[in-house]
Parts: sequence; structure tokens; C-alpha cells
Amino acid sequence: MIIRAVTCQDVAEDTKLVSRLKYLYDIIDASVKPLRSFAWVPGLATFNKMCASMYLSRNGSTVACEETTLFSSSLTLGKFMMGLPIAGARSTGTIDIMGMLSAIPLAEWESKTPQLDLCIRETLRRAQPHTAVRRNIGPDLPIGAYTIPSDAFVLYPFSDAALNPTLYPDPLRWDPGRTVVDKDAFIGWGGGTHLCKGQRLANLTLKIIVAYTLMNYDIDLVNNNGDVVTSPPVPDWNDYLTCRPKGDCTLCFTKCRQSTYKL
Repeated sequence: MIIRAVTCQDVAEDTKLVSRLKYLYDIIDASVKPLRSFAWVPGLATFNKMCASMYLSRNGSTVACEETTLFSSSLTLGKFMMGLPIAGARSTGTIDIMGMLSAIPLAEWESKTPQLDLCIRETLRRAQPHTAVRRNIGPDLPIGAYTIPSDAFVLYPFSDAALNPTLYPDPLRWDPGRTVVDKDAFIGWGGGTHLCKGQRLANLTLKIIVAYTLMNYDIDLVNNNGDVVTSPPVPDWNDYLTCRPKGDCTLCFTKCRQSTYKL
């Protein structure tokens, strides 16, 4: 869905090219590590990142699109966003679920889905093992009892806030309805002047995928043998790229036999 939003139809419909792009972006992601000795010394990861970036840059400038869409108003942009098909999604029932979801105005998705907003917020807090890196390009900066020297780098792990039991009691428990102690402590979309530029698109993507999936499938948490797992999985914060759950668990999707949804 993101590919369809940021590229053209020719790219989105080319499954081989999309797979190749994902492979290259995974290389770039894997090259960025929060901890690394002698970070100023280029290594194999730096070389792989450079090659992947060059390939993306070269191919991004040569991909030709047959049509160019100009968004003359926010309404047109909203209709475009809500009309984005989910890659691989198919509805075999008598009800056009994608048509139903596409008929919901963009403003409704953004302002009238509070339960989904809470679920997304809690998921980002609980499973986002990122480390923010900033460089002080100004003079020495005093912060509390510390002084950040000029040209020094500052690293801040998100876990300092996201897993703080003072802010979030029992922090590894997934609880969208938990009481918010300090609203400024949530940094899932960044903070200050460094907020995520793709926040609206990411939120919309997650909401549509969740809505479509729940309307089409029954979902069970199972182990590798197919047995239902009753205890909720705990994310692995040492997996700094995907934060996959610890232990033996996966999701099992079963197609719903009959759809009974109405507009």
C-alpha cells in the first residue's frame, strides 16, 4: 500500500520490482545499528548500504510512469488515498468490503476511530526499539546536570520512556486503555520538531489493513505446530529492526465464510 502511495502504478504492479525494492531497503535498515564500535570506520555494512542506496537512486530516476496525477484539492487527495487498493487483497464474498472501506471519507478515518488510535499508539510504544541519534552542531548545551559538548553525538533509546514503569506500569503488557500519566512521554512518532513526516499515511495504512483483515478473517495466535497460544507474546527489544515476539508463535488467518457487514 505504501508503494502505491509513493510511486506510480507501473511500479506498484511490478511484483518483481517491488520485491527488489524491499530487499534493498532491508539492506539499508540492517546497516543502521544503535551500537557499533569505531562507527567512523567504514565496514561491510557501510559498503552494502552505499550500493543499495546507489541502486535505488539510479532506478528511481529511470522509472517512467505513463500517467501523472495532479492533486488540485484536498478532496481529490482524500479520494485518491481512500481508493488505494491493498496489494494481494481479494474479496470472494457477495459484499465489496474494499468498496465499503473506500467509501469512508479520509476525515472519518483520522478523527472518528479512537479505538484504533489507542491500539496503534500502544503497539508503537510496546514494540519500537529505536535509538534516536542527534548531533549538537551548536555551542556546548547544558541539560540538567549534564553538558553536551559541541559536535558531540547524543543517543536516546526509546525504551527509556516507552518501558519506564513509572510512566507505564507493567510496560510490556499491551493495554490500549491504560491511563496516560504524561502525554508528552509518548515518542512513537518522534518528538519536538522531529515528528514523523509520514505519520498520517502510516496511520491510515494501519487502520485500513486492520479493518480489512478483521472483516475478512478470523485470527488466532498459534505455535509452529498449529496449537492455539493463550498467553500474549512479548516483543524482543533486542531485535532492533522488526521487534518480533519472543518464543514460538505466529498468526493463523482463516477466511470468514460469510460477510454480514452493511454500510
